[in-house]
Amino acid sequence: YRSIFDPLVASEPLLLDGVQHVSSTSTGAARYAAYNGRTGDCFVTYSDPFGLDSEAPQVGRIEDVLLHRRLVDGEAVVEPFLLVRNFKHLSDQDKRNDPYRCSVQKLDIFLCYNEVEEDMTLIRLEDIRAHFAAYIYTPEKIGKECIVVRSLSRD
Repeated sequence: YRSIFDPLVASEPLLLDGVQHVSSTSTGAARYAAYNGRTGDCFVTYSDPFGLDSEAPQVGRIEDVLLHRRLVDGEAVVEPFLLVRNFKHLSDQDKRNDPYRCSVQKLDIFLCYNEVEEDMTLIRLEDIRAHFAAYIYTPEKIGKECIVVRSLSRD
């Protein structure tokens, strides 16, 4: 894509700078919504959009849902994008005390700290792997509030 501030090249799609903020978007039966203090449709696992870690899913909370409009071959295309803040991974020491990581790996359950990163990642809907169920508690051996991540993937 080319920015609207770059010289116009007819063969490349134009990336406009305008977006519309919306509270949610849907694809198929799945609904994705911005975090508003409640749990639900805002917790997602997703693939790294830069392809740096193709195996491990990223785990985050949707902070904003954007509809972006651009021109492709002279036609207007509207596409949803999601701004996501990742939950902080456990330290190596705390990973050893994660009761889920060792015992039930096949169930795809693990802990993260119940804290999000400052930076956000802009992703497309196709980057999302699944929603995840969340449960917040403080494990005795970690001593810090954590979020249990249980992928709801049907794969």
